[in-house]
Formats: sequence, C-alpha cells, structure tokens
Amino acid sequence: VGRRAEARRADVAAQLQQRQDADEARARGIYAAFRQTLGDSIAELRRREDELATMLPLPDDQRRQRDKDLRAMEGRLMVLHEEEDREVAAIRNRYAEVEPFPASVALVFALTSADAASWGSAS
Repeated sequence: VGRRAEARRADVAAQLQQRQDADEARARGIYAAFRQTLGDSIAELRRREDELATMLPLPDDQRRQRDKDLRAMEGRLMVLHEEEDREVAAIRNRYAEVEPFPASVALVFALTSADAASWGSAS
C-alpha cells in the first residue's frame, strides 16, 4: 500500500506542477498581449495627435482629456509588470505546500446467500 500511495502522490505532484506551469504561462501570455495592445494604442494615439495638430487644433477641453487619457494609459503600462508579478506569485502560492492525505479503504459487499453462491459458482 505504501509504494502505491507514494507512486500516486508522485503522479499527482507531477500533474499539479504541469497545471501550475500552464497557469503561469497563460497569465504571462495574457499580460504580454495586454502590454502589446496597450503599447500599440498609445503609439496610435500619439500618431493621431500629431496628425490632428497639423490639420486643426483641438479645443482645450478635448486636448486636456486626450492628454489625461494618454497619461493614464502610460501609467497603466508602467505598472503592468508589477501586476503580472503579483498574479504569478498568487498562482505559485495556490500550488504551494500541497499536502497529501493517503487513506486506506476497505470495500464491503452486502450480499444475500443466493447472490454469494451464484458469484462463487461463476469463478
């Protein structure tokens, strides 16, 4: 029983490690895609701002709002790495210190005498 329990524990530990690795990779992929999208959006806003500046000036309130939006996006981009690190740490914490609880199990069949006799003659 001890060897089987240890083998099963090792299998479960390997599965949990694979799941943790997949969760971390998925989180990093999501943050990488978000970082890329946010960077592209900032670049596009700057490009449009340059185009608009040569065509016609924006009213002051619209220019202030665009500046505020751009600063907010840049600020979000700057803290994204920290947020990603916290998310990965939370994933690692979720899988840390998993304790196995092996248990022996007994199986009892309640049979009538007739059922027991028919099972005995079947083998």
